[in-house]
Amino acid sequence: MKNILITSGGTSEPIDEIRAITNKSTGRLGCAIANEFSSRDDVDRIFYVHGKGAALPEDSRIILRQAKSTQDVLDAMTDILKNEKIDIIIHSMAISDYTTASFLTLEDMLGLVAYGESETVTEVAELMEKEDLRKKYTKLPSSIENPVLLLKRTPKVLSKLRGLAPDAAIVGFKLLDHVPHEELMSVAEAQIKKNDTDFCLANDYATVVSPVHVGYLLGKDGKETEFRGKEAIAKGIVSVLMEYERN
Repeated sequence: MKNILITSGGTSEPIDEIRAITNKSTGRLGCAIANEFSSRDDVDRIFYVHGKGAALPEDSRIILRQAKSTQDVLDAMTDILKNEKIDIIIHSMAISDYTTASFLTLEDMLGLVAYGESETVTEVAELMEKEDLRKKYTKLPSSIENPVLLLKRTPKVLSKLRGLAPDAAIVGFKLLDHVPHEELMSVAEAQIKKNDTDFCLANDYATVVSPVHVGYLLGKDGKETEFRGKEAIAKGIVSVLMEYERN
């Protein structure tokens, strides 16, 4: 019996207590994958970490856990992987690359540079964080003119998974936009090598929003399999992963 961990949907990075940076991910593919795993008798439990508003599977073996920000997702996965024996990880969630570092006005930012208080980009960023208006407001006033939002990179969740689950079969996802197939596969291969994962489900946004979503499952052995349609992608991933685990 296998235990599965799936992430699905999108993240939400707060600007203030009201506003946030998010994305359009619906979680439909992750939900379809969870439903496909739940249809099998050789699966015990499915841990489903999802963003707010993501499509949700329904089965008694599915344990739902909502996570908002990228850090929330990493914390949830870390907790599960430290306390449960997970055999397969499907990391399909659309993780934000950036979160908010600070919020201030354009005039304040230019003043930090004009008066020689800083010399390098790093110093400017550090000063901007010190002047962050979010320290004064729960909800930033809509009357602020020329607002400047400074972003910083979020932690790379996929890169942490092999260390947390040395024996699990791990599938990462890669989404590019209108690129040649060779480039998509090259980037997918690089992701596998960089993060020591077993597979990458590569997508092109051009097909994600088309009537037929095409996904390419690339293994670390270089084998590539094409699936057409979300249901076919879900069935294909589950079939390949369960066979991979048996071998």
